[in-house]
Amino acid sequence: MMRRVLTGALLLFAITATARIAGQDLPEDIRSGTMRPVVRGRVNAAASMKPEATQAAERMLQAGGNAFDAAVASQAVLGIVDAASNGVGSDAVILVYDAKAKTVVSINAEGTAPKLATIEWYQKNLGGKLPQSDTLLSGTVPGVVDA
Repeated sequence: MMRRVLTGALLLFAITATARIAGQDLPEDIRSGTMRPVVRGRVNAAASMKPEATQAAERMLQAGGNAFDAAVASQAVLGIVDAASNGVGSDAVILVYDAKAKTVVSINAEGTAPKLATIEWYQKNLGGKLPQSDTLLSGTVPGVVDA
């Protein structure tokens, strides 16, 4: 067992050392461990999982919008270009920093259960068992639009 741990540690050290030696002649943006370029801004910044959504956020900021406007624009575009992972049927968990008040607020827009999905209903209809994730009985109302 100890031999395997030492072998693994030596192998990891060799790979790391080789990567450092091989990476010395590479530009900074590749050496940082990513193939994406390093981007720095002085006025504002936006990032998302799709370039089209990031561009929408950037345009909103350039047009004078604030961070909330940019986030809504970006999310709207994500609902189109990556509808399987985003959109009106999604949930949202958002952290907001209010610089003026110096406070952080959390917005939890995860789906809520339907109004009639009560413990009493499940006791009467499912023998007290909660539904699994494979039926409509376990569905939630999406929360992203409300957020």
